Parts: sequence; C-alpha cells; structure tokens
Amino acid sequence: MSSTLESLLASPTALVSTSILSFILARAIISRVRKNGPIPYAPKVIKYNSYAYSIFSLFLCMSVTASTWDEILRSSDPSITALICSSSSSEFDRKLRYFYHASKIYEYVDIFNVLAAGGVVNAHFAIHHFTTMYLTYARVLLYPAGWKIFAGLNTMHHAFMYAYFGGAAIFSDMLPWTGTLQLVAGMLGELYVIRDVWSGGRECGNMASLWANWLALGLLSTYLVLFTGDLRARGENGKE
Repeated sequence: MSSTLESLLASPTALVSTSILSFILARAIISRVRKNGPIPYAPKVIKYNSYAYSIFSLFLCMSVTASTWDEILRSSDPSITALICSSSSSEFDRKLRYFYHASKIYEYVDIFNVLAAGGVVNAHFAIHHFTTMYLTYARVLLYPAGWKIFAGLNTMHHAFMYAYFGGAAIFSDMLPWTGTLQLVAGMLGELYVIRDVWSGGRECGNMASLWANWLALGLLSTYLVLFTGDLRARGENGKE
C-alpha cells in the first residue's frame, strides 16, 4: 500500500467525504431502482463479491493471528495486559492496520449491492456499515494498542459470514456465535484498557487516548444491541 494511499486513509476529511459521497450514491441507487426496478446483474455481483471478501477476510484473520502470536513469543513478560494492549511498531503490523481500516471503507459496497438488487437496508446494516470505519480510524490507526483482539475475531466472523452470503449455507448456524463473540470480546478489551488507564497504567494508553476507547465501546455496544435484535426478530419470524 503506497504512502499516498495511507495518508488518504488516515485523513479525517477523506473519511467524512467518503461517508457523504456514499450516502449520496446510496440515495441515487434507491431512486434508480424505484424508477426502473432492481439491476438484473446485482445478485451475481453480491455472490462473487461475497466470496472474494470472505477469502480476503480469511487471509487478513490469519495475518492478524500470526502477528499476535509472534508478539507473544517475542514478549519478555507475557501477560494479559501485554496481550490486550499489544501494538507492534513493525512495518508488517502497520500495513495490517491500514489494510484492515481500508476493508471497512470497502464494506460500503455491501450497501450499494443490496440496494441495487432491490433489497432493504435495515437499521443494523446501515448503522454498522456507516460507522465501523470511524471505529477503525480511532482504534486501529490513531490509537492501535490492543486492536488485534477485535480485528482477529471480526475478520474470522466476516470470513464465515461473507461465505454464507455467497451461498455457503453450512456456516449459517455459527454466525450468531461468532458475531456475538467478536463484539463481546471487543467490548471487554475496551473496558480493560479504560480500567488500566484510569488506575494509572500507561501500557494501554493514556488519558488523551481514552476518547477512542469510549467511542469503540459505545459503537460495539450499539452493534451488539442491534445484532441481538436482528437475531430475535429472525427467531420470531421462523416460528410463524
């Protein structure tokens, strides 16, 4: 990934501009579908995009896991704090962080594809896709201490979920578990960092960086509420 692209990804102005342009494009697609009906090739695009993103997520998960394991092996004092608050300064780790953040921006494509196929974007889908890149901007690019726990579980969940979206129904039963696991683990990680900093620790961050942890905790909690709401609604529909 070039330094120019990394600078663009790390720009808050570019982040907000991307959100605005994506919202405008989404509204344009909705208007087009209302007038002319769903775009015929959209379902195929969803299928192939889902499989491609599933494979990408799998490789990213493996890379994050390998990087975390390498840090544990090289640590002179392996501990829970060291694991949760780890943040390698290696070039490989830096590239991983930018790739992970970029992947969250790319997920806007999901919204465009669903709308193009004539689908409806519910509250969970919209809020999650329009805010996740702000979470990764704050907690992966700006203050990366401990970013790998949620990222590793999140990319694992996405590898299964997008394979399911592509048509691999075998993964359907595990998605509620992997989805809940990533969110709960991420929330616990943020709570641990907040507690460590407030108690005087500096390995996980400082008072100036706590806003990013509170932002992440708030967003992850919101995602969990919306996710469990979706699961409950699907369960009720299945009984009808």
